[in-house]
Amino acid sequence: LFRSKLILIFPAAAAGHNFSIKRAYSLSRNFFWKIFIGELVFLITSYTVYKIISYSEQFINAYIYLIIYLIITFISIAVFATWLSKIYNESTS
Repeated sequence: LFRSKLILIFPAAAAGHNFSIKRAYSLSRNFFWKIFIGELVFLITSYTVYKIISYSEQFINAYIYLIIYLIITFISIAVFATWLSKIYNESTS
């Protein structure tokens, strides 16, 4: 739960803004549930997709499995980073 309060540091750093832990904590106060639910959806979706892929590993080549795994990981991280950036923009405007 504490991580959800400080996670806005990453989009702020990516935007090049000077951002303190105290400010991240205060900005996330109004967006805690949005951040928490976003993290939960991200984790559940990622876990489900990874389980489906791991069950299909026996049917496909190891190199193809690795490529699919890396692509899905990249997409998942990009979607979550976009979600955090959107919340950061909402909290600072």
